[in-house]
Amino acid sequence: MSFTQQLETFFMNLWASLGATITSALMRLLWAALVLFIGLKVSCWIVKKVRNSKRLQNVELTVRMFTTTALSIALKVVVIISVITILGVPTATLTAGVAAAGAAIALGLQGGLSNVAGGITILLVKPFKVGDFVTIGGNAGTVMEVNLFYTRLKT
Repeated sequence: MSFTQQLETFFMNLWASLGATITSALMRLLWAALVLFIGLKVSCWIVKKVRNSKRLQNVELTVRMFTTTALSIALKVVVIISVITILGVPTATLTAGVAAAGAAIALGLQGGLSNVAGGITILLVKPFKVGDFVTIGGNAGTVMEVNLFYTRLKT
């Protein structure tokens, strides 16, 4: 076999391999775009259904907003992770990075997160409501607002 024939064979094999790789990559890209589009539409539809559900209408506004926002974020994260997996990105490294970032953020926001947890507890358990006269941490007054982050008193 001459050098010209070897070179021709090499380029033919390269072209065939490159064509298959490009076709595979385009198919993965199209599939990922389709999953992203449909996934985001379905997640918005689910959040809308939950937001408008009769069970959630009886819950306080702050809890409703927190629940629907958390659900929306969780569903979008699932969709994005699915798209990343379809594109062929190794998810083990991504998962480790997200876990490390989450731990760092949680440690940084430790005090704030405990306040949010306390706010959620107050909103769900409802030990007092707007208009009640209470004493909280040495401060006495009428409850003006109960929020996820704070409770406002009029002293």
